[in-house]
Amino acid sequence: MKRRISMWRLSIWAVIAAGMLGSASAGEFSWGETTALNQALFEKFGASVVDVAYFVRPDEYGKIPDYGVQYLCPNCHSLHVRDLEESIREQKPLLFPGFVVADNKVITQNAGLRPEWVKNVEVRFRGTVVPAEVSAFFPDENAVELTLSQPIEGVNPIDFAAEPGEPRNAFYVVNEDSVHISGVNAVASQDVKYNVTLGFQYLSCSANTLLLDEKQQPVALSFKSIRKAGVDFVAPAAWRRLSAEEYWGRDAALHQKLLDCSYPVAIALEEEKKPKDFRSRYSFSSDDDDNSTNFETFGLLLKSGELLVFQQLTPMQTARLSKITVTLPDGKEASASFVGALRRFGLMVVKPEEPLAGTPVEFATYEECAAMLYEPIVVCAFANDGGEMSVQNRFSIANGMEVSFDGMPILTAAQVMRDSNFVLTLDGKLCVLGAKLRANTNEYDTSTRAVPALLIQKVLSSESPYDIFNVPHGKEEQNRMVVAFGVQGQPLTKQMISERKLGRFFRQRGYYSNDEGMLVTVVQPDSLAESIGIQPDDVLLYFRESDDYVLRGISGREESEMMFDDFGEDGFPWDQYDELPEQYFEMIPMPWGTVRTKLNLTLSSFGIGSQVVVGLAREGKLMELEFTLVSKGETFESAPRYRQRSMGFTVADLSPEVRSYFQIPDGEPGVVVAQVRAGGAASGAGLKPYEVIVAVDGEPVRDIKEFQELTNKKAECSFTVRRLVNSHVVKIKGKVGPVAQ
Repeated sequence: MKRRISMWRLSIWAVIAAGMLGSASAGEFSWGETTALNQALFEKFGASVVDVAYFVRPDEYGKIPDYGVQYLCPNCHSLHVRDLEESIREQKPLLFPGFVVADNKVITQNAGLRPEWVKNVEVRFRGTVVPAEVSAFFPDENAVELTLSQPIEGVNPIDFAAEPGEPRNAFYVVNEDSVHISGVNAVASQDVKYNVTLGFQYLSCSANTLLLDEKQQPVALSFKSIRKAGVDFVAPAAWRRLSAEEYWGRDAALHQKLLDCSYPVAIALEEEKKPKDFRSRYSFSSDDDDNSTNFETFGLLLKSGELLVFQQLTPMQTARLSKITVTLPDGKEASASFVGALRRFGLMVVKPEEPLAGTPVEFATYEECAAMLYEPIVVCAFANDGGEMSVQNRFSIANGMEVSFDGMPILTAAQVMRDSNFVLTLDGKLCVLGAKLRANTNEYDTSTRAVPALLIQKVLSSESPYDIFNVPHGKEEQNRMVVAFGVQGQPLTKQMISERKLGRFFRQRGYYSNDEGMLVTVVQPDSLAESIGIQPDDVLLYFRESDDYVLRGISGREESEMMFDDFGEDGFPWDQYDELPEQYFEMIPMPWGTVRTKLNLTLSSFGIGSQVVVGLAREGKLMELEFTLVSKGETFESAPRYRQRSMGFTVADLSPEVRSYFQIPDGEPGVVVAQVRAGGAASGAGLKPYEVIVAVDGEPVRDIKEFQELTNKKAECSFTVRRLVNSHVVKIKGKVGPVAQ
């Protein structure tokens, strides 16, 4: 059998070891000889192989463990995963081959199951079922020893050769869909390779197999897909053995060590300040919705006394950060301050206000990680369970490596917990951690990725570890976190794509519909889009960070729906405005549309000050424009406001999109009515939201400061109000002495 092994930076060179493992094997026999050998081996060892059945159950809280057991099938040479959820829901046992080594002893693969998950264990042989229990572990071999309640009649314990030769064949029996299949795989010389980096030779072989020498005498059992050549081909009697009590004692000690370096963390955000008419469909979701205000997560204690917190926040969420709380082991809470958010990953660092008494997490060195390949490791999952730390750790085997971020390798484990990707050495040093990526194609990534711990350590120790644009802000800055790009557009049709010769681009990018891309119809004056050279008839395709080639697509269909679907083809119903009851004032959408469109929120998620690239098509050619993300002027949502409490309404300065909608040139007077309180004096006098006040008692009003001066301490005012192009006068009588807000 051959298997391709992931590399540790350097290639692993194959070594032709002629004569090292002998010259005769099943792979060198003819078809007839191979079938004869297979039959002979089954007759000789068929009574030495049994089925081991694990019946599993939920934990003590009724939760089904999110856990899967991987194994390399020697029959199909594929990696199989046995899932606990399916086994529990369908009352279907997890089946593994077992090898009889004594009358009441069976050795089988370590399934990585905790005792509380196991309902019972059975050993089956030709219709006979005998209860069994795990009595010992062989951590270096990914195997366990089962003790049977009584011997099974008819089984034949394996008699390992006292002076075995080199392994030549691997005999196996598997149970696939209730069908037993036996076979023999050759152990060939070309399967021996040399790991240049780590300096040892190894053999790729079948897992869950009995290794035989040239005389077909048992040499060893293999529950790993890699065996170090000439080193550990020994019978089970020579394996390092831990009793079940000792094994679980070590597990408990490691569990406590992991608890000592981890803390529950709660993050609270300020409620996002949105207009009352803001519709839910204008929201832009990331890992956690930007509207969320509370997050429960966890942090690992660093040597600096700070916590590495596993929580992904967008810049708009971090801007609203109000409180970070760490729960101590005694249940008390301690406040923490924000230090920084990592740029690429959903990780942040916080500093507790008082020192934490735990043990800092250790990062494994490159050499320590490399030495764990094909050796015992620990897989782990951390979670904040309602303010208490939950840690699940399992012993496993590092059965390979994969190339990860920045070309760094990561260890992969034979047993996996889907909630996490944490991999540690046996003494608890961190090799791999699970984190989310800051950005993906269109939205923030929701999946947890395996990240080399060395990479995170490297980032944390660098001169600039944090994203300077993903930081908390004051309330005034929060209102400016949404950047208005300053364009209006429409979806692309197939005809537009053809006319602009964009078909080839769409096919190359994997776009199969005209939902992607937006045709620019309007570029607002003095907008960010105008300042970087966006023109009408451009086709906007994507945004990306200047040093990242992950694209965030732009959809004209979504943009069009979000901005204009509230009023249909007839537009805002100004002609029926006087008929609108005051109780519906706060439900009226803005006639000029919201700046919180998918395009603007996607752009804003990069963070104010970031270097951003917009990809577009112009006159049949693709091009990119790079710019610094800045907020160009106020928007209606962020414009300064003044609340005239005595009269019951609020006004805001005229922002560019409001002036554009009403066609009010710069410099002309006016403030827009942002809110009218139901039951107030202004509502009773007939004032409506989104009308423009151009004068107070005949005096032009240019901003909220002048408005405040003209209305302050007056019991009654006469307002010149503009509704589209028509003007009328509204007299409002209120109480003396309003307070500005």
